[in-house]
Amino acid sequence: MTSTTEPLFSLPFNRSILVKADSRHQTSSDAGMLLMRSVMDRTGILECLTDRLSDPRNPDRVKHPLGALLLQGQLQLIQGWDGLWAEPLRTDPVFGAATSLQRGDGVVNSDRPMASQSTLSRRLGILGIKENRAVLEAALQKLSIEHLRVRNGGNRLDEVVIDVDAMPIEVHGTQSGSAYNGHYKDTIFLPLFATCAESGDVLGAQLRPGTQREVTDCADFIVSHHDAVKKHAAERVRIRMDAGFNSGALYTRLENEGIHYLMRLKKNSVLERMAAPYLTHRALETTYHELRYQAQSWECPRRVIPVVRPRPMELFDRFYFLITNLSPTQSTGQELATTYRRRGKAEMHQGEIKAVSTWSLSSSPRPKSHYRETPIERPPLSHNDADAAPIRPENIVRLFLYLLTYQLLHIARELFHAAAPPMEAAPQADRQVPAPSESRLDESGELVPTMGASATGEAPAPPDPVEAEAPRLHLHSFRLYLLKIGATLARHGRYAIFSIAKSAEPMWQRFWDHFQPLRWYVIPDF
Repeated sequence: MTSTTEPLFSLPFNRSILVKADSRHQTSSDAGMLLMRSVMDRTGILECLTDRLSDPRNPDRVKHPLGALLLQGQLQLIQGWDGLWAEPLRTDPVFGAATSLQRGDGVVNSDRPMASQSTLSRRLGILGIKENRAVLEAALQKLSIEHLRVRNGGNRLDEVVIDVDAMPIEVHGTQSGSAYNGHYKDTIFLPLFATCAESGDVLGAQLRPGTQREVTDCADFIVSHHDAVKKHAAERVRIRMDAGFNSGALYTRLENEGIHYLMRLKKNSVLERMAAPYLTHRALETTYHELRYQAQSWECPRRVIPVVRPRPMELFDRFYFLITNLSPTQSTGQELATTYRRRGKAEMHQGEIKAVSTWSLSSSPRPKSHYRETPIERPPLSHNDADAAPIRPENIVRLFLYLLTYQLLHIARELFHAAAPPMEAAPQADRQVPAPSESRLDESGELVPTMGASATGEAPAPPDPVEAEAPRLHLHSFRLYLLKIGATLARHGRYAIFSIAKSAEPMWQRFWDHFQPLRWYVIPDF
């Protein structure tokens, strides 16, 4: 072991700077695990999973309970460490404190055994049981819907728009179910994702083969998420999709279920002829028109909105088509086009999901290539056989764990950026209304205090520099700025004290000021 008194090396640019590893001081670079463990406890996600998951192991031989394995693996993913880093993290003091299911200062003992990398890998097999996969899927959906309610003060929302889209996940090797996709020009899985673009919450996903079209077998996935959000979170729910989901059978299924949808419609010669009259008279503004169109494979005509966008200095205007089962009285063409353009926010959140996940969907069967030093000859696997191979349950589990990682980070990020502590709206009788002479109407018609007076008539407090200067952080930046923080452990009496870097104090204090009054809304009997 390296001595605690001798330096490891000096730096070439300044020989006066020495680097030393001191075993007497327990330090960590992942102090943010303490915050994220608090978020997990407040949301109840760990308790929800441990109460519902089944563990087929012999209880007499279990050293690490399934709940402890879930907590350890999830915190590693949140901090950006995959399973290969389990061994170095076993001696991390913050990691030991955050992953313990017990209380007291003894949880930071460095000799407390934590799960090894091989044990964490075996938990994927336990979670891969069919019943456990269903629990993971339901827990992710429950966590996201509860967050929708929390953002709205615990109340149901008037409307939620669910974005359904496919996102390619590049794979390496010969994972079962992966295939080369000519459109993406790569070997991929092509899972479906259901997200709420306006809030950034991810409701669920469905891992699918790389060659499966988006519209194939997607109806049950869409209906299940629509029904869950409508039952627990919103009065009205709409589905928004791109042109990859154009299908008469899907339209009919959604209409029969009473689900409102909005999606882009692919161009064809018939639609272009129908839209031609709207292209002859060029306007200076975007125009919206109404058509009734029925393709040969459709059972009935449907509402189509041609959207014509002017292109100055160009010979022709740009145009595209939207299809919906909403009536003109429910939403005008302009309102629908505005709603559809917000799909860009959903794609932004998909980029964040990719940024904070390692996407190591690499579980695959590896049959022996040699037996007693003799090569085993097997017929080569054809492309058709590879496409038909079932997706490994472990890869499905990995996908849900990555999405849980994103959702927990997103909840913490939203808490950090909250303008005021959520779920603590003051009763109507306790709200202070300024006198007319000290207030004005803003653009929305709300009564707000004038400059120089607060809602109580007192002089306003100086702005908090952290509140004023904190830009909205990408999840990758949120992890770096708030979670990847250095901390040193010290013991005092019955307490284990972690001292964080001084530069992180304003951000941590802001987060904690918003976290303390948080009251999580729990959906009963979800």
